[in-house]
Amino acid sequence: MLKSLMIGDLLPNALANLSVLCDDVFFPLLNNTVNQDGWTKVIVNDMKTESQEMRNGIAQMKGLSAKLNPQKLTAEVC
Repeated sequence: MLKSLMIGDLLPNALANLSVLCDDVFFPLLNNTVNQDGWTKVIVNDMKTESQEMRNGIAQMKGLSAKLNPQKLTAEVC
């Protein structure tokens, strides 16, 4: 696992940036048991539920964005 966060290029799509940031930074930090030391079981479970709901919401928005503007999405992926 990487020990530091490297600043790099941003994707042209803000939604794609949010998805990468959440999947690669926020969710691992919030769901790491070492970082949850001192949290109650209720908070740990709530954090897992809320982070999964956020991940699902981002996936839905990305799907809707692709449906509304498929040319832009394929151009960014290539």
